[in-house]
Amino acid sequence: MTNPRKSFLCAFLAMAIAFSGASLGAANDPADAAMQSIRPEAIRAGMRFLSDDSLEGRGTGERGHEIAAKYMASEFEAMGLTPAGEAGTYFQRVPLRSARVDMAKTTLALIRSGQTENLVFGQDFISGGRPGASESTVEAPVIFIGFGVTAPDQNYDDYKGIDARGKIVAYIYGAPDFESSIKAQYTSTLGKQTNAVAHGAVGTLVLYDPSLEAMYSFHQNAASVSFAQMTWLDKDGKPDGFMPELKGSALLSLPAARKFFEGSGHTADEVFAATKAGKSQSFSLPFTMRIHNQSELTDVTSPNVVASRSPMRWRFYANPRRCRSRGGDPSRPFGVQQYRTAMRSPGGLGPAPPPSGGLAGGDVV
Repeated sequence: MTNPRKSFLCAFLAMAIAFSGASLGAANDPADAAMQSIRPEAIRAGMRFLSDDSLEGRGTGERGHEIAAKYMASEFEAMGLTPAGEAGTYFQRVPLRSARVDMAKTTLALIRSGQTENLVFGQDFISGGRPGASESTVEAPVIFIGFGVTAPDQNYDDYKGIDARGKIVAYIYGAPDFESSIKAQYTSTLGKQTNAVAHGAVGTLVLYDPSLEAMYSFHQNAASVSFAQMTWLDKDGKPDGFMPELKGSALLSLPAARKFFEGSGHTADEVFAATKAGKSQSFSLPFTMRIHNQSELTDVTSPNVVASRSPMRWRFYANPRRCRSRGGDPSRPFGVQQYRTAMRSPGGLGPAPPPSGGLAGGDVV
């Protein structure tokens, strides 16, 4: 549930430094001279234009973003950079799918002993847009599986002895207390979803716990779902990372998560404490769950702005979505291969959509 309008300041500075230092990384690099050539007035001027309300927030695939991309291309041209996009231009068109959750029609219900309890979107649960299906429903038994982690290299498996086939798996955000880099790997949402599919699950449910609430509150998370999620489309038009085996997904607030364990023989506090202590625990819940996801899907294209500088092997990207590059696969956007990369993003500061469904709006940074 990410905001596609990312701050461009870090990339703006990286670009300024990269261009000013003509031989960054080379021997006897005049770093001091390069730093002195960076003028805060120039950075401020660019930020002022890109953050102006006339660009309408520079939403990916929208008019304001196209204007920002053309501005970036003109900046590259003024710097004497060579176009490195498609057909001799500065632009690389990236196919994307916008998925915006329909908050009024996305529902979650618990069915206990024939009685249905409907939860409230934005108060008890949230769900993001599903880029691979405009509408989907799953109803299945639920099992709790700790962190949802299988880590053979750490001799740890939350799925051990559990049959997750045809079930919705519920787990807590994070990972056991592994070494930092390993823990980050197993915290990955995509990794957990892949693991769930490998074990035959048909849906996923992430539970808020006190640690996640302290780090990034449910209220903050709920405010972000008013933004559409952007997913890259591959050459066959399929959304990157989408798993059709998972028919539904949602995230429960901390109060809803506490109620979630009622009747299971385990209290929420016991579960949270055991999980925090790294004790693998998995058990069935005394109800089934029905998740109905509905999304508004729109296919768009949005430009990266790409230039190179010779004879240096530098390639510059102005990326509308995030300050990062993706290497190793030349068929995917942002692939840099053997190039050093500095990124400058047209997205960043600006107005958010108006409040919808009772969730907060406001400006975006």
